[in-house]
Amino acid sequence: MKNEGTVGGSIWSGKQGSISADYPDGNWGRDLEYLTRSIAFTVENLTYITSHFSVSPGFRYEHGKTDMTGTISYLDPAEIPNRIKHDIPLFGINAQLKFNGDHRI
Repeated sequence: MKNEGTVGGSIWSGKQGSISADYPDGNWGRDLEYLTRSIAFTVENLTYITSHFSVSPGFRYEHGKTDMTGTISYLDPAEIPNRIKHDIPLFGINAQLKFNGDHRI
């Protein structure tokens, strides 16, 4: 899966909908492009405790990286991360109570 996005220099000013006196020409000092690639693996197990109550624990692991190109005028280029890697484990649980045929919580 490939996601691409662009954040331009005048997307957010800190005072939404207005131009700050610090940047009268609308140049906020940022011109960035992001390219994100990731893959995820998910496991879930539905367990019926009774005929009316079930739990479903799950696990998701996401691995990916984001490559950034562009400039941030107010930071030293050596301090800007050009590649951000991420490894994110997520755990969750779901419970469901069935009242009758079509009514569940």
